[in-house]
Amino acid sequence: MSGSETLSFVRFLGILVGDRVPEYDSHWRLYLKLRQLLDEVLAKSLCKKKYITLKVLAEEFAAMYVSVTNDTLKPKMHFLLHYFKIINNNKIGFTFKI
Repeated sequence: MSGSETLSFVRFLGILVGDRVPEYDSHWRLYLKLRQLLDEVLAKSLCKKKYITLKVLAEEFAAMYVSVTNDTLKPKMHFLLHYFKIINNNKIGFTFKI
C-alpha cells in the first residue's frame, strides 16, 4: 500500500471491524493507541498541552508495541521518540508557546 492508502486503512479499520474485536485485546488496544498518536501527529497546529500529550502517546505506543509484539521498535517508530526534541528546537510552522 502507498502511504495515503495505509493512512486511510488505519483510519477506517476501526469502523470496519471495531465492533467485532474484544475491547481488551492487546493488539486492538495497540491499534487504538496508534490512532490517537496519528491524530496528534497529523494535527495542523501544536500547542504546549498537545505537545506534552503527543510525547506521552509516543512513549506509551512504543512501550505497548514492544510488549505486544515481543519485537524491537522499527526505526520509524524509534525516530518518533525524537520528534519532540526537533519540534522544541525548531518550532517552525507550529502555534507553539512554552
